[in-house]
Amino acid sequence: MTNHIFIFLNNISHSYGVYFLLILGTAFIEGETFIFVGGYLAREGILSFPLVILCGSLGGFLGDILFFHIGRHYRIIVLKHLYFRQRFKKIGRFLTYADWITVPLYRFLYGLRIPISLLFGLSKIKAKKFIVLNGISAPVWATIVAAIGYGVNHIITHIFRPSFSIKIVTLGIIVVLGLLFFQEFLQK
Repeated sequence: MTNHIFIFLNNISHSYGVYFLLILGTAFIEGETFIFVGGYLAREGILSFPLVILCGSLGGFLGDILFFHIGRHYRIIVLKHLYFRQRFKKIGRFLTYADWITVPLYRFLYGLRIPISLLFGLSKIKAKKFIVLNGISAPVWATIVAAIGYGVNHIITHIFRPSFSIKIVTLGIIVVLGLLFFQEFLQK
């Protein structure tokens, strides 16, 4: 029985490993870069565009819920961090007051999705409401970001007509810039 489980997991990782990484990347790291790259690679025919959107939505949704609950259940530990204590004093009331608009839109603020999910957990928004609003906005966010990646690849292909190697270099530059921006955010 155990051997069958390992064989199944091995087959899944070989067949869908990139999609699993996409889910993890969007859940625990700023997902825009992962979804953008997924959309870019979907245009190349390497990945499936609908699966990129599905995995990006799932990862973003689950990650936001996880960080929301960390903020909710580990409030004292989170507030010990100076960054969150200062931010919560400034925007905590606004997050609760305008939650119907801030929950769907905050994920479009690059580099702030995870900290704001923690701040929502610290706020007085009901968990059920956060989950519903997050569930509605995650697929919209993933679709828009994947479409931008797809469109960038389309523009590069039709304007510059580069070879596949030039596209990979361009994609690498975009990923490095995204990760540098994320690293800069973490240092602040």
